[in-house]
Amino acid sequence: MKLPATMPHCSRIWCLALLLLVSSAVQAFAQTAPAAAPAKLAKAKVISNYRELLEWVPKDSMPRKGVPLTQVQMDAVNEILAKKLKAEPCTVDMRLVVSDVPIWGGKLQIYSEIPNREGYHIRFFGGFPDTKKPELAKVKIGDKVRVTGKLQIVNYHTLWNEFTLSIVVDPTELAK
Repeated sequence: MKLPATMPHCSRIWCLALLLLVSSAVQAFAQTAPAAAPAKLAKAKVISNYRELLEWVPKDSMPRKGVPLTQVQMDAVNEILAKKLKAEPCTVDMRLVVSDVPIWGGKLQIYSEIPNREGYHIRFFGGFPDTKKPELAKVKIGDKVRVTGKLQIVNYHTLWNEFTLSIVVDPTELAK
């Protein structure tokens, strides 16, 4: 069967239209892709001590030395901390003294009570996968370690019946 003379011409038009459609889709993707990439590639801010976290909170919202915040004040400050953490990815790179190497909530952790002059407890919790158990078995209470990892939570609350700023990093890497 022989095709009429107009048929090959129509298939060329369809191919050309399809080519133009694919080309415009590629151009649209190329224009939107660079805008999305910087957000994903943005470098995380590195937190090296608890004072850098305290700078996130306006001075008039900070607790006075030795005086805990009320629940309403804690909620307001925690909202500021959560917004800052959500707006800017942060990693922690701190040197700490190990207070304990517990398994809490089924999660292997390093716990450290951070010495400070703020008048309240500042507690660090670093979570580890179970694969790190042999490495953590070598860590003793009182060891000085360097911890790095993604900052997940920073908030004020009452922990173990004491006013506390908790810093939670997960996953955590450890170096002595």
